[in-house]
Amino acid sequence: MKYQIISPSDPLKPFVSYYWVLETEKIINETERILPTGYMQLIFYRANRAFSHTEKGWQPRTFIGGQTNTYNELTLTGTIKMIAVSFHPYGARAFFNLSMLDFLNRTIPVDCMGDKKLEELEEKIMDTEDIRTCILLIEAFLLKRLITDQDHYFKRLQYSLLMAKIQPETKTFQLASASCFSTKQYKRIFNEYVGINPKEFLRILRFQRTLHILHNQPSILFTDLAFQAGYYDQAHLTKEFKRFSGYTPTQYKTAWISYSDYFADSDPMSFLYK
Repeated sequence: MKYQIISPSDPLKPFVSYYWVLETEKIINETERILPTGYMQLIFYRANRAFSHTEKGWQPRTFIGGQTNTYNELTLTGTIKMIAVSFHPYGARAFFNLSMLDFLNRTIPVDCMGDKKLEELEEKIMDTEDIRTCILLIEAFLLKRLITDQDHYFKRLQYSLLMAKIQPETKTFQLASASCFSTKQYKRIFNEYVGINPKEFLRILRFQRTLHILHNQPSILFTDLAFQAGYYDQAHLTKEFKRFSGYTPTQYKTAWISYSDYFADSDPMSFLYK
């Protein structure tokens, strides 16, 4: 499979983490385990769709995938041509004037959203073969939809999430205080903009940190891993790791190459904006 990551244009970078493209050069039949990343996504299937074992059905042709707090298994068969937008945790709210909490653990088809402009984008993407042109179409759509009248919320959430990324043991009340919100206000705004409650998001962030440490220190002792990732002890690490991945850390290291989407070291490559 050919996997490509593309950077957004500068005006969209505060809200869009990256675009990704997945294509197969031959017929495949593979099952992938999808882990919680902390990102919402807008996904376009331009050929065969994946079968979701969690939802017990084929994924929609085009959909918005909300935050998830558990793993999912997808089976990819036939020819795969996918384009996706990965939003920063609060980013999707900048383009869709809806509560992101409504998308939690759900894949909402575009044709169920009552959004004619989004449906028109879907048709354009399906009718366009060139990947570069598809990305430009998505960019044009997002730039027209960008909501800026509540920019102060986005900036304060961005600051609090940066704080959470840097400090493994950060608590919700500390994030609220740093954002100049009461804890009650922060939880309400976080739910609406990020699509999951802050305590649960911090657990996902801790799990993603664990994957990042494993990627960079594959021989690390699990007691040290627990400490660096912000867990109470190794037992806490194992319990949380199994919840989000379905594996113990030992099983995961045996079956998969560890990688964190949220803590990726390198910036996405871009062939559009040089």
